[in-house]
Amino acid sequence: MRLALAAVTALAAALLQASIVPFARIGGATPDLLLVVVLLWASFGLFDAAMVAAFVGGIVLDALVLRPLGSTSFVLLLAAAVHATAARTGARARVPILVVTAFVLSVVTALLWNLVYGALAGPVPAPDRFGPVIPDAIYTTAIYVVILPIAILLRRRFGEQERAAW
Repeated sequence: MRLALAAVTALAAALLQASIVPFARIGGATPDLLLVVVLLWASFGLFDAAMVAAFVGGIVLDALVLRPLGSTSFVLLLAAAVHATAARTGARARVPILVVTAFVLSVVTALLWNLVYGALAGPVPAPDRFGPVIPDAIYTTAIYVVILPIAILLRRRFGEQERAAW
């Protein structure tokens, strides 16, 4: 059930990313909703669900916006692995670590995607492909910070409970 929910949320995020998000710019910055979904799944240590979300969402987004198939999935799979590793820390400051990791991964995934796209299809068709990286990362991280507490509360309420095995 969890993997199917991850696939459906990634599909919805990819559809929103391709249709509505280009019109939701603030100061020239565009958020990456698919990255937010993948990071949220990885935040709870659900590595398998984060991988499903990254793969399904990346393939759907590549097909919708006519990118080289698999390029977005590759970048998102790497981001999911790094964020899931950061989520496994048992530190008391786990949430700030996740937020900082989300910001760093927003920057790194944008730069890595430019590199992968350049290797597969030639130069990125944008006048300044590295200019909006930091504003995009700030916007993406802000969305992550807003949604993370809601996801934590939903996980506490509806998540799997540990019970004694009889």
